[in-house]
Amino acid sequence: MPITLITGPVGSGRTTLLFEKLSDALAKGKAVYIAPNETLATELRTAFLSFLEESGKRAALVGDIFLSLRSFVYRLTQKTPTMTSFQQTLLCFELLQSQQLRYFDPHHISFQIARDAASSIHTLKKNGISPEQLEVLLETRGSLQEYDLLTLFKRYETKREDLHLLDEGDLFQRACSLSYTGEIFVDEFTHLQPGERTLFQNLAAQTHMHLTLPEADDEHQPFASFLKKSISTLQPLTHTHQQLPKKNHEMAQTTLLSLRSSLDETRFCLQQLLGTEDESFSPAMIVTRQRSAFPKILFQEWKNVQNPERAPAPVSRIFSEILQISLPEEASLLTFAEQLRKSLQPTHSDPSLHLRFLHLLQTLSAQAHLLQLKTFSRTEFYEIIQFHLEQENIHQPQLPFETRSFERSISQPHPRIIIPEMNEGNIPFLAPEHFFFSDQLDFSASPNPLLDEIFPAADQLLALDAFRFYTFLTKATEEVVLTFSLLDHKGQETIPSSFVKNFGPPLPIESQVFSPEALQTLGTEALLQRITIEQERRAMRKDHLSYHGLIQDPEARKLLKERFTQECFSPSRLETYAECPMRFFFEKVLGLKPEEEITPEVQPKDRGTIIHALLECFYRDYRNLFSAALTDASKEKEISALLDQLLDEVFLQHDHLLQQSAPALRPFERKAIRKVIEKTLFLELETARALSTPLLPSHCEWIFGTEHVKPLSLSLENDDDILIQGRVDRIDVSHDGSSFLIVDYKTGKSIESIRKKIEDGLHLQIPLYIAAVQKLLLPHASALGGLLFAVMKGEKTSGMLKKEHNEKSFSLSSRSRALISEEEWEDLLETSFKYTRDYVTAIRNGNFSHLTSEPCKYCTFAQACRRGTS
Repeated sequence: MPITLITGPVGSGRTTLLFEKLSDALAKGKAVYIAPNETLATELRTAFLSFLEESGKRAALVGDIFLSLRSFVYRLTQKTPTMTSFQQTLLCFELLQSQQLRYFDPHHISFQIARDAASSIHTLKKNGISPEQLEVLLETRGSLQEYDLLTLFKRYETKREDLHLLDEGDLFQRACSLSYTGEIFVDEFTHLQPGERTLFQNLAAQTHMHLTLPEADDEHQPFASFLKKSISTLQPLTHTHQQLPKKNHEMAQTTLLSLRSSLDETRFCLQQLLGTEDESFSPAMIVTRQRSAFPKILFQEWKNVQNPERAPAPVSRIFSEILQISLPEEASLLTFAEQLRKSLQPTHSDPSLHLRFLHLLQTLSAQAHLLQLKTFSRTEFYEIIQFHLEQENIHQPQLPFETRSFERSISQPHPRIIIPEMNEGNIPFLAPEHFFFSDQLDFSASPNPLLDEIFPAADQLLALDAFRFYTFLTKATEEVVLTFSLLDHKGQETIPSSFVKNFGPPLPIESQVFSPEALQTLGTEALLQRITIEQERRAMRKDHLSYHGLIQDPEARKLLKERFTQECFSPSRLETYAECPMRFFFEKVLGLKPEEEITPEVQPKDRGTIIHALLECFYRDYRNLFSAALTDASKEKEISALLDQLLDEVFLQHDHLLQQSAPALRPFERKAIRKVIEKTLFLELETARALSTPLLPSHCEWIFGTEHVKPLSLSLENDDDILIQGRVDRIDVSHDGSSFLIVDYKTGKSIESIRKKIEDGLHLQIPLYIAAVQKLLLPHASALGGLLFAVMKGEKTSGMLKKEHNEKSFSLSSRSRALISEEEWEDLLETSFKYTRDYVTAIRNGNFSHLTSEPCKYCTFAQACRRGTS
């Protein structure tokens, strides 16, 4: 059966013609459409569906019709299992360790060398070259490194056969002897290697094949000659050759930009990709070299902008030097993997990295068992781990834009294409990508051209890169943006690509990229003002008040005055101001809220809400049972039995708080909370039994400052009174009602002493709550103090309590700073009232300036605040 060859320039309609023939073939029977890679196969399938819809034709797409050549071979050989490229590399890596080498240093074999060797072996086998044939070819072309490869090739084949394994090269050779029943369409190949020509020739002997190749006018050098040569090698195998004429095509606008560093280039491209300068921009495709780190750096920068879960982290984040040293000097992969798996902490700070690491260890263990690998040094094991994690691809669903490998090309039009790293040595490469068969000085007088076809020389690769570049330019319909950096990652000067010389001088872009509006308004005066303000901030001077958190606009200050005169303040809001006025401004004035982290576990604040609700329900509904248990210890069993019922009720009431957590973790969360509540209740009983005049829970979750209970009012000189509202977790009262104690539950891991915080105005809750209860709820009772109860640890060690009642109504260490005299009691209350008045006065007057110059340890508003974090 014949091969119909269809040639034409980019944009001449070769694919459209093939689509018409494919739709006719599908109407008659079976067909397959083969592309060079999976990316183009997917792109062509989508384009064909659009073609059918626009043309009104109908065709049944039964199964996978659009396949990469690799997938087609896999299907043709009935999906025979093969070694992965990583397995091939692992096997070559081990074999090289024990091989007598002529070129390479046996003590410095890197995993990259093993990968290049495995790739070269795969390419040789795919083109039908065995170790014996390679040995003959090396007589006309080859140097010491190729002879090392030949020895490795022989040992690799022997070991593979001993293990009864096949690789993709074996499948390709097997496919050359098989047949396919149905028409075959081959598209988007630039040139065909010898093995591909053999495969297509054998398949075309039994079915009709349609194959396209690009061509170009002589003006498009250096790739025009390269394309002509590709066509000429195939013409002897074709029955019909259809040449399509060049179509008039308007090239998209192309912009060439230069940036100082590669990081600046990344950030500029990210801004372009996200369309921050113009929301009407069409979605962009970014094109980089297949092995370029640019997409991963871009992905990391995007994560930093979006601030979601951590981006993929480097292996050093988890595989620390200490952990490396703990491993043996030499061991098998199985031993290394097992020991490392045991050493890893399951609660690592980066769960996604931890899971990736465990998956890799599992993969390595399986590969080691399959390939019967022996021992590796600790350094080699680390290199394997590092290499594998660094080679992981970023999946498209993770990105808000499309990325494309330069080598994989493009088949369909795209509105906006951005090609970064347009530096000489990258696009185009100055040397062959492959390490082996790259030195033409090792040719004999009459070298065999077969290896040159399989491993193209530098001039051929230059032509191929030039054609790829031209294809991307031609396929863009709206805009092409080309960028290059003036300095590389080492700070060395770079040279722009020779491909951009026809686009005129580049437009230099500064590190910080502003919107067009900002660029129009930014001038020398504005820049000098920015410098002045920054100097004032660093020196803690406030000459320009508006730039230091001090509201100056009269209308704005009037609004603040009215709002914060009518509204009630909670102690926690005032403590937020005391800690950071700017944070108060973000949260309470602007109403900004940080995005909550979504985790499979119950959020700490939600866990605290549930614990508060459980304690409230118990003391509200079973207060008498608690009192009875003080004198009858057997009642503790009854209390314990009640907890499951209470847990059912409270968990049902707060089901909305559990929706984000993983269902599988909820039973464990319930069990942990039950343990905390039981421990808390029994500790309270134990403490109360040892006291002469114990206080018992009387009020739970008492709320003031609402429509039912008026707020606490504090006078303010020459201004309206301050209104305070709040929710007191628990109020314990003596048997005769003559005294009370505030109890505030804390569900965090630790509680700091609050005595110093009260003195510095950083803790207002206990003093204000005491004042509210005494004035609004129990005016005839004497306040004994306030106590913080760390329920997770079962500790009551911090607070503000009158020391003369210690070991009578409560029990603390006699040396505790929470115990104070009557005089100190009054001073602390007055101190808290003074700070409250100062804070409210400042808020009403629009003062949100930082109180100190020290950077914050942590802040959810760090990106919006100029103070910075340490």
